[in-house]
Amino acid sequence: MGKGRTLEWAARASHFCGIPRKLTITSVGAFAKAVVTLFNSTTVHNGDNLLHLVRSRPPGVPLLTVSNHMSTLDDPLMWGFKGFPITDAKLARWLHTFPEGKVSQEDGPIRRLKWGTASLITRAPVTPIVLPIFHHGFHQVMPEDYIFGRRPPFPLINKHIKIIVGEPIEFDLPRLRKIALSESHNESEPRLGWPSIAPHGLDEVAQRYLYSNISEKIQIALENNIRIILPSNPTPSGLVDSLGPGLGRKVLCPVPLVLGLEEPTVVPDFIRDLGLMGWVPSRVNAYETRWAGPKCVKKLVELDELDGLVFTSTAEVEGLLKSLREYGLDWEGMRKRWPGLVVAAHGPVTASGAERWTRKEML
Repeated sequence: MGKGRTLEWAARASHFCGIPRKLTITSVGAFAKAVVTLFNSTTVHNGDNLLHLVRSRPPGVPLLTVSNHMSTLDDPLMWGFKGFPITDAKLARWLHTFPEGKVSQEDGPIRRLKWGTASLITRAPVTPIVLPIFHHGFHQVMPEDYIFGRRPPFPLINKHIKIIVGEPIEFDLPRLRKIALSESHNESEPRLGWPSIAPHGLDEVAQRYLYSNISEKIQIALENNIRIILPSNPTPSGLVDSLGPGLGRKVLCPVPLVLGLEEPTVVPDFIRDLGLMGWVPSRVNAYETRWAGPKCVKKLVELDELDGLVFTSTAEVEGLLKSLREYGLDWEGMRKRWPGLVVAAHGPVTASGAERWTRKEML
């Protein structure tokens, strides 16, 4: 009990006239600003949303910020961007959580959130303003596996950090509690001995529903922010896997409108796979891919020597073969004319399409 009272007393702004608290916040804030603004570059989107809520939110209303967790230095570095008053001890009056529960340095979907943040929101005497923040780049400043599976002794430099501040998430807790109670009556899940929440009287199953619904809403808000995803498998199916479950969210797919050629299977397959993963894809024709006519192979036909041929899309393969036929030529004739010809394709999808079209041509 003595230690508890000592820590509580030390946390007060009046402890030693607030000097220890001010020194701690100022020194940590200066470190964060140096790393983020001097030794690395940072881009911040919608930073005014955070500044406004830190400086002038309604009296008595708590602020809870939530974010993804990419390194052990996310906090305090994420508050060191230009223009944010991280060194002002008077404004350090809000709570931040990492609902994922641990560091994840993979460029993939945000993992299923722990329920601790949802519990804080539910149990607060006044429902807090919940502000989602997504960041990318701190995993390069403090990588988990830098040397022999260990972190570097100091933050790395010359990296680019992106911070995106979202819009506040609104929680209608009375409605969410009512839904949780209704759903819990239809379930027969085993109880683990959780205490009920007074005065609302939510039993264990209802609490699970409530926490799950709140966590899902937070996760969707975090994932709705702009992210740069670089799939380890550089194919459309690899991109779908990296995006993860769609959970009914909508995704815009700008794709080419193919005219005069057979549409490669890559786009329809990609949109189909998005749907199977739970996304709601909306296809938009962003540009046109069309056959240029037989003139596109005129220079090719006139060549005496040709050592290599490179394709970047399946439509290019079809267009070439279609043009050759206009000159009375085919794929087999090209190979006989230039027996040492090397054919290259950009990526596995284009290579597969090239093989399919050349096989079809030879049948």
